[in-house]
Amino acid sequence: MPILEYSSDMRGWDDALTAVHEDATGSEHPVDIASRSSALRSLEHHLQDASGQILEVGCSSGYLLPLIRQKFPQSTLMGSDVVKIPLLKLAERTPDLPLLRFDLTRCPLPDECVDAVVMLNVLEHIEDDELALKQVHRILKPGGILVVEVPAGPSLYDYYDRYLRHYRRYDRRSLIAVCAKVNLKALDVSHLGFWLYPAFWMVKKLNLGKPPTNDADVERLVKRQISKSSSSGLLGLAMKFETLCAERFSMTYPVGIRCMATFRKN
Repeated sequence: MPILEYSSDMRGWDDALTAVHEDATGSEHPVDIASRSSALRSLEHHLQDASGQILEVGCSSGYLLPLIRQKFPQSTLMGSDVVKIPLLKLAERTPDLPLLRFDLTRCPLPDECVDAVVMLNVLEHIEDDELALKQVHRILKPGGILVVEVPAGPSLYDYYDRYLRHYRRYDRRSLIAVCAKVNLKALDVSHLGFWLYPAFWMVKKLNLGKPPTNDADVERLVKRQISKSSSSGLLGLAMKFETLCAERFSMTYPVGIRCMATFRKN
């Protein structure tokens, strides 16, 4: 099945950035593995209709989509992104999966057509996040849910964020507030990377104190950080322990490197 193309806005992401991230980590970065596990738990806990329509916005190369399909085999699943090349590759691997290319602020889907929207590390790449969330609210059915993940710590915004075209980082309060503006009610809020946070905070502060002076150094340092973190055995163990605690004891975390939340349409 070919992808359906409607609109694009490449200011917040592009194919080259996808390659930078995936060439270094593929699907195996420990934080991304934990992120996908968290999203699946949120869908399990809050999705009212397991046979309903689920849309992943920002699906990229599609690492989460087969996991959703496995967990919710009766659901109707769709993927979307603003970048084209990963969608084309994904379409070749999964020809039975509907894939759409569009800018979320100009979402082409009809009103009240999906039961769940999943957006992992997407909202920070959209300049007008409130407008994007208005579109999410519009396409959600009554009682539908948004599962969202964003980078945490507004004061930690540095050259790494700028290189990845983040418009902002969030905290719990700001994420809940912008969602409340469009009548999305918080069901649960937690963080990812709790045990990593002290080291993460220190690295971010060092980045802010001594930023690189040219674009070539920025790119080199970002690629090195992505590669180094993806191969860290200690980071992998920390994320596995954190995921285990969340699964067995329903633990939530007050701080972390990413903020995770589930919202319901009022």
